[in-house]
Amino acid sequence: MRSVALTAISVIGLSGCGEKPSATPAADEQAPDTVKSSKQDDSVESTPGEAAQVTAEVAESMSQDQDTVDQNTVERQAAAHDSATRTEPALGHSNDEMRSEVFALLEQMASEAAVERRAASDALDALGLSAMPLVVTGLREGSGLQKLGAATYLIGRVSPSNTAAIDALILALADDDEPVRRAALQAVEKIAPQQLTAALPALVAFAESHNDTPAYRSRAVRAITKMGPDAVTATGSLVKLACAADDSLNVRRAAFFAIAKVAPAEQAEVFFRDQLGSEN
Repeated sequence: MRSVALTAISVIGLSGCGEKPSATPAADEQAPDTVKSSKQDDSVESTPGEAAQVTAEVAESMSQDQDTVDQNTVERQAAAHDSATRTEPALGHSNDEMRSEVFALLEQMASEAAVERRAASDALDALGLSAMPLVVTGLREGSGLQKLGAATYLIGRVSPSNTAAIDALILALADDDEPVRRAALQAVEKIAPQQLTAALPALVAFAESHNDTPAYRSRAVRAITKMGPDAVTATGSLVKLACAADDSLNVRRAAFFAIAKVAPAEQAEVFFRDQLGSEN
């Protein structure tokens, strides 16, 4: 099935399912989006190359055991962060004082200046685990800046046992504020796959929405891919994304790859063979 998938992605992936490739790239492929957020994204959407290049890129991805990051490393880092910050609340802090301090630091975490974010991050770490429930509260109930700061702070800091933070991040994927959604997605990407299944509906909605850039929608699809067969219920949505001729090349390329990982093997092979057959 792997060879069939690769062939289908290279032949079909540049046009709608059953359509001949268009000679004119879509608008977002002509001028790739620049990802804008207070925390710079290290993944930008590339422009399309030749079909052979697409095949080579996907082949390289499919030969790897991991889709995005080494999840064991992420879990170890989150556990280490929990251990390092397992301290008592600062002496002399009342609940109201702690809340005010944490929320002020969350606003600082939303700063565009990296030095400000680093200082706020260090200060939140120093407060220990007692600050984490307030960070989650800020993500759920805070102002726009506080939500953005909370989501940014949680990137790489959510252990599998922190279900409150995971639930809050899932809700934030549908926030009205685009920077909040993007920061939440970056945090969700680093959550262990076994905790990601609860985020599947929100990730599908994120991938399907045109309110976010193709670069971030592609990242949502890759997060779905990381779940493997546990995301089988998303197969129909992935097929629609893969076959949308008027959508972003990178979103559709990610969806083709996701189908190969998520759908049952026989169903995926039938899909790819059907697309190849429609080209003949």
